Amino acid sequence: EQVLPSLIEASRDSDVRYAASEALLEVVKAAPAHAEQVLPSLIEASRDEDEDVRRAAISALGEVVKAAPEHAEQVLPSLLEASRDSDYWVRSAASEALGEVVKAAPQNAEKVLPSLIEASRDDNDPYGEVRRAASSALGEISLQQLIETYWATQNQALIPIIVPLIATRLYHTPLMVRTIPNSEEQQLILYPTAGKPVVTWKKPNQEVQRFVQQIKSAAKLRN
Repeated sequence: EQVLPSLIEASRDSDVRYAASEALLEVVKAAPAHAEQVLPSLIEASRDEDEDVRRAAISALGEVVKAAPEHAEQVLPSLLEASRDSDYWVRSAASEALGEVVKAAPQNAEKVLPSLIEASRDDNDPYGEVRRAASSALGEISLQQLIETYWATQNQALIPIIVPLIATRLYHTPLMVRTIPNSEEQQLILYPTAGKPVVTWKKPNQEVQRFVQQIKSAAKLRN
């Protein structure tokens, strides 16, 4: 506690701000009660010109959310911004932190889902770290949250991505999605990573809605 003011001050120093951000990360892990005190400095550091400083700050913000979920909405804009960072290590840290948001403050799942879906398909990720972190974070989103996001979203491009996530929860096996457009209709096919398709929808808009409605009805019966 005695060194905390010095660390916060050092986080603004051009020569030692990376080390200070790493130290603040350890402070949050060891003493979660100080999360609120270090939050402004970490948010500022998350926009630093140095990618290592940004990565350390984003990781620390994830720890803040884990320690103090009530700060999730305050932290979320910085994490969403970091998920689009030019550095893939920063994007990976952002995906991990967004996973902490979903676990600690699940009411934010709808806000987080589009960024995680985009990160799970990151094609500028040489070591696959962003995609792995995003896939892990997506696994923290519950079936009910996915259903609610499906009904709430206005982004039609997300529908063919959300639905396989819902179906994966139901079939208990990883599923992929493939669309087959033709002159008359567009087919949407869900299939395991190996094996025959488990679901084929020839009229996706109508059949997806019916599929999700059935899930919602089943969920009500269970409750």
